[in-house]
Amino acid sequence: MSRKGITLRNFLPLIEISKKTCRLDITSGGQKQGFLYFDQGVLLNAHCENLTGEPAAWEMIKWDRVSLNLSDLPKEKSRKIIKTELMEIAGALWGKPVKPTSRSRPAGTQNGRPSGSGISKLQASLNRYVNILRTVKGYTGVCILSPDGKILATHKLNESIDFNAFASAFNQMLSDARQTTFQKGFEKCRGLTLHTEKSLILMMAADVMKEGNFRFLVLMESNGNSYFMQVQLAKLIPGILAAR
Repeated sequence: MSRKGITLRNFLPLIEISKKTCRLDITSGGQKQGFLYFDQGVLLNAHCENLTGEPAAWEMIKWDRVSLNLSDLPKEKSRKIIKTELMEIAGALWGKPVKPTSRSRPAGTQNGRPSGSGISKLQASLNRYVNILRTVKGYTGVCILSPDGKILATHKLNESIDFNAFASAFNQMLSDARQTTFQKGFEKCRGLTLHTEKSLILMMAADVMKEGNFRFLVLMESNGNSYFMQVQLAKLIPGILAAR
């Protein structure tokens, strides 16, 4: 398959998350061409122009306006040459939260108190995956809720967003919708999307995926791609909740 108009930094995390085995052909502006080789989401080798291995990977990560094509991994390219982690090359550095200083607040709490690292396991897990959600058009923020509407982890692009002001109310909407649809013979409601002039509000219930009674509340701009956000959440929720 081929993809155009996406940055390589945004696409590479998807390769690791989906544990893809492939050759990724990269063309930039019709002039530059290179290749990345993956086995189960692990970057094995890279090649572009006269560069091989890590130098080639670091060169291609700087390219913009790229076209991508995925094909089978050649047998002769199945040996691992590159030692650097894929997420470091992509610039994501997932799973390495910054320790809070005396001037900063912990990014999350556990049971109402900061965890030993200053951040809850669920918050750290959300931080690892949130860069993928940020690639979806219109994304502005996300929070994970308990069944009773308690905020367990958050991420937002705008500090003015106050999930505490409305998360519980929207969580109740989802609970009411699930009860109503089930009673009327439509089975449980998996989620709901609310459209306003200013925004899109997307909610998904994780327990229908057998991953626990958690709810995901996502805020998007009014022109955001809510369908693609649902697709991405469905893929990421099991990994996000695995750390709890």
